[in-house]
This record gives sequence, C-alpha cells and structure tokens, in this order.
Amino acid sequence: MDELDLETGTGGLPAIRSLKGLQIVNGGQTTASLHRARRKESLSLDHVAVPVKIIKVGGADLAEMVASISRAANRQNTVQLADFSANDPFHQELETLANNTWLEDGKGRWFYERARGAFQAAEAKAAYRKTDQQAFRQATPKQRRLSKLDVARYLSAWSGLPYRVCLGGQKNFQFFMQRLKDEPPPPPDTEWFKRLVAVGILYRSVEKIVRSMIFPAYGAQIVAYLIAGLSHRCGGRIDFARIWVKQAISPELEALVRDWAHQLDAVMRASAGQLNPSEWYKKEACWADIRNRLPDLTDPLPPELAFRSATAGGEGLSVGAGASVSAADYERIARCMEVNAATWLEVAERGQRSGVIHWKVAGICRSVAGYAAGGWQKKPSAKQAKPALDALVAVERAGLLGANADAAAE
Repeated sequence: MDELDLETGTGGLPAIRSLKGLQIVNGGQTTASLHRARRKESLSLDHVAVPVKIIKVGGADLAEMVASISRAANRQNTVQLADFSANDPFHQELETLANNTWLEDGKGRWFYERARGAFQAAEAKAAYRKTDQQAFRQATPKQRRLSKLDVARYLSAWSGLPYRVCLGGQKNFQFFMQRLKDEPPPPPDTEWFKRLVAVGILYRSVEKIVRSMIFPAYGAQIVAYLIAGLSHRCGGRIDFARIWVKQAISPELEALVRDWAHQLDAVMRASAGQLNPSEWYKKEACWADIRNRLPDLTDPLPPELAFRSATAGGEGLSVGAGASVSAADYERIARCMEVNAATWLEVAERGQRSGVIHWKVAGICRSVAGYAAGGWQKKPSAKQAKPALDALVAVERAGLLGANADAAAE
C-alpha cells in the first residue's frame, strides 16, 4: 500500500480513513474464495471476518519489499523460490507477449503463468459467464500453459545445460535467473516468444515419446540430454516457425527422437559407470563426456532440421530460413566446434598473412573463434563451417600451425 490515512476512532483507537495503492501479498486464495462465494454462489458475507495485516511501503523497492513480506509471512503454504521472481521484468514481458501472441488461426494462444495459480484464477474468473468459460477453454487449454519453471527447463536444455535441468526445477530456475542477470539477453519479442513455444513443444513431445518407451529409470534425464544433444548437433538451429505453425513436431523428428533415446540411454549409463547416475547427470563433466558421444544425424533429415539457418537469437534460439542442409553440414559444424578459439585465431592470422586463405575466409575463422571463446553459445552455420574447415586444412598443410609455424609463415 502506498498511502494510509488514519483518524481517531472509538475509544481513542486509530481507525483507517482511506487506503491507496492496496496490493494483496498473502491472502490471494482467501480473497478468491470470498469473491467466488459472493458472486458465484450468492452467499452472504455479512458475518465473515478476516484478520489482515496492513503494511505501508514508503521509499523502498516495491518488488523487493513484496517478496520479503511474502517470504517472512507465509507459513501455511510452501512458497517456492520461483514465486519471488514473478515481478521480474523478464517474466512480465513474457506474460505480455503470451497475452498478445495468437496462433495462426487467430483463435488460440499460450498462457504464461507468471505467478503460481494465475491460470486457475483466470479460469475461475472466466467461469462466471458460460460464454467466457467456453472462450477461455478454447483459447487457452491447459496443455498450452507455460510456467516459469517450464521456461527455465526448456531454455536451459536447449542452451546446452542439461546437467542444470537435472538439478530439479527450483535449482535450475535459480541458475537460469542468475544467468539472465549475468548475461542479459535482448528484450524478448513476438518472434522470440514463438521460438520459445516451439522449444517447449519439442521438449514436451520428447517427454511424451520417452515416457511411452518405458525406460527402467532416468527418463527425465534422458529427455534433458536428448534436447541438449539435438541442439548441439544442429548448431542450435531448427525450423521453429514450422513447429509454431503446426503446434507439433513431424513424424520424421519423432522417429529420430525414438532412435536417439535408445542410443542416449546406453551412452548415459556407460558415462556414469560405477558412479551414482542421479548425481553424475547433474555434473557439467557428464555433459562434456556425453557431448562427445552423441548419436549422428543421417540423411534424410527431418524437415525441422533440413533447412538453411541464418542469424542467432537470444537464449540459444536461432532463426532459420532458406535452402536445405544435410547431415554432412551438421557434421562439419560439429567438427568446427571441436577446435578451440586460439587455433581458429591462429588459422585466421597465419593463413591471411601468408596468403594461404582469402581475407574473407579469415574473417569467418575469426567469427568462429569468437563463438568458441563464448563457449559456443552461438554456433557456426553450415555456410560458415565449410570454408572454415577448408581453411584449417589448408593452413595445416602449409605447416603454419604448431612448431616452426612462425618461420614457415615468414
């Protein structure tokens, strides 16, 4: 509450004359129940008394104060750490995008549950009128609901952090929010939101497929590593637009997921060895090991992968457009990512200085070096991978890498 005006009441006790900027921190369920009882059930509330605690906030960070009050006061229900991030600008922007981004038919959309229980509250609000209830269910069915934990899980896996996903929803969300603070992405826009939903559809499709395959254990971990592995193999590029339009993945991609799931199960168990698998899958070293033993892509590729990709977007969501690519293109991308940043810079500098490679190709090698230095958050395209690898081979053959390279370059 922003302003509180008091007066002297009965017996000289202070009484409230007026309130301004009132906000409910705890008590949302109670308020909703009272509202439903009065409006939906037509029950009298004349003899209902609800104790309240009123706090005036002055000159403080409102979002931080609200979170602190909720943390300190809520004892009857479990308050998750993710609940305190509801007012973060990133999540507010996602909520706005979800409310204003409609599917291709113009009738449906996704619901972003910025605050836990928001979907249920919106559903209850729509239930007061039958027409509103039908419209809400048609526009935003439960299967199109996204939570903050969902977003963190999908983006972490697609960004190559499956070991973080394996830590569990709350811990992964903490790392996700810290990453947003350390490396703020560009403000999300409509296209970014569509790509986020496409990753979510892919993740949920993989979950459904893996569940149907009835693995004896670690199904959730297989899903996280499969999504990360697919992103790694295709350089973070996939036809998000196709998935958004169809709101589903293709049968060809489903078949690839089934094949990969079997192979990854064996790879992951072999990687764990005598270690506790549950704990090993939470380690970055586990992903480093499995990343080097991922299944190969083979032609013909699923339609989501068989396209030429362009520039990259924030949080590992790359845009795709243009001509098709092959499994060999993705293999070249993977080979590029096996070379470190220092080597790519050496190829660029020594190759250009000696005249072995063209200055434009040297520029591509420098770009790839930048991707490597950034931990491959951004990955080379098929168009970059081929000339870069050709340059690497040419510079190696000219004896410009390693011992006596300086003398050879002269």
